[in-house]
Amino acid sequence: SPTYGVIDMSATKVGVMTLKSSKNLEAARRLGELVASEEGRNIFAEMGFSPAPAATASEKLSGSLFIHCAVGIKDPVGEIAKKFEAETGVKVELSFANSGQLLGQIDTTHAGDVYIPGDVGFVDKAREKKLVAGEPRNFCYFVPTLYVRKGNPKGIREVSDLVKPGLKLCLADPSAAIGPWRARRWCPTAT
Repeated sequence: SPTYGVIDMSATKVGVMTLKSSKNLEAARRLGELVASEEGRNIFAEMGFSPAPAATASEKLSGSLFIHCAVGIKDPVGEIAKKFEAETGVKVELSFANSGQLLGQIDTTHAGDVYIPGDVGFVDKAREKKLVAGEPRNFCYFVPTLYVRKGNPKGIREVSDLVKPGLKLCLADPSAAIGPWRARRWCPTAT
C-alpha cells in the first residue's frame, strides 16, 4: 500500500444522542448503547476511527428508528444499524448529510429518533434548541490529518510547512463538522 504523509493535529469528538422527537425512545437509547459499546467501538476502529467508552441492554424492542447521521461516519453507522436490526428486529432508517444540515432538519421537522453529528459542538447546539432527550455518549474521534502526494515530494513534515511556495491546500467545508475546527485552527483571528 502507498505511504502518505500524515500529520495528526488534534481530534474532534463524535457523539450519539437521542432526540426528544423520538417515537421509539427505548430503541433509540439502545442503538446509542450499541454505538458506544465495545463492539460498536471496534467497528469504528476497523474503519479507521479512534474509539472512545461502553454499555449493555436487555429489554425486547420493536418498531423503527430514524437516524440523522453525519456523512463522515456513514460506513460504521451503517454497519451498526444492520447489526442492530438483526439483533432487535427494530427497522433502522438512516439519513446522511453534514451535521449542520441535519440539525436544521431536526429543528424544522421535530422528527427523528437519534442524532449522530460529526462533532460534539452540534450536540451543544441541539441542547440549546431543546431537541435532545438524555445525555449524549461520545464514541469515537475524527482526527484531522494532512495527506500529501505519494513519497511526499514537497517535504511536508509539520503544519508550518504549509506556507511553502507552490503548495495547493484544500480545506474542509465550513458547514461540515470539521469546518468549525478548521476555522479555529487556520483562521483563529477571523470573526
